[in-house]
Amino acid sequence: MSKVVIVIALSILGYTALYATSLSNQFAGQDTRDQAAGWVSENIAPGSSIGLATIPWFYTPPLDPYFGLPSAQERYERILELTDYKLIVSEETEWDAGVLARILPDFVILSEFEYEDRKRLGDPAAERYFSVLARDYRVARRFVRRPSLLGLRFPLPRELPHDMSYASPDILIYERGRPRGG
Repeated sequence: MSKVVIVIALSILGYTALYATSLSNQFAGQDTRDQAAGWVSENIAPGSSIGLATIPWFYTPPLDPYFGLPSAQERYERILELTDYKLIVSEETEWDAGVLARILPDFVILSEFEYEDRKRLGDPAAERYFSVLARDYRVARRFVRRPSLLGLRFPLPRELPHDMSYASPDILIYERGRPRGG
């Protein structure tokens, strides 16, 4: 085997090992949900209203430790007990654009777990919800972690497999107000 082939093979192997390690590093460091929860507590005034497209669960920034309760009904009841923020979410219908448009909460928080598949599939309810966001909100903050190792940033495929989002899903925080450029 020629030296050129060996160098090319080792280069490909080395890059693949670094890339795989950078993907594994997604599980280390601060989770985007925790980053978003910290940002909310530092930047959103108590008493503000925050809209959610779905009843919070593991994919939602942990504004309350009970968002991990096993049943949706228990999590919804917990929302009603919160005093720091007024969380706005429909108990009956996920992605209720009518509730969003009628109440227009101060902020809206979305997790990639909630929107990725719905946008990809062209879900009509999600499209209506995003239409209200486009009309009445702007992205105030985006929490994203991308693979990196030793200062090197690695590209991601257009979409990672859904399970890879467990490590650190993208979190979008919208603020009510005129969208930028609008």
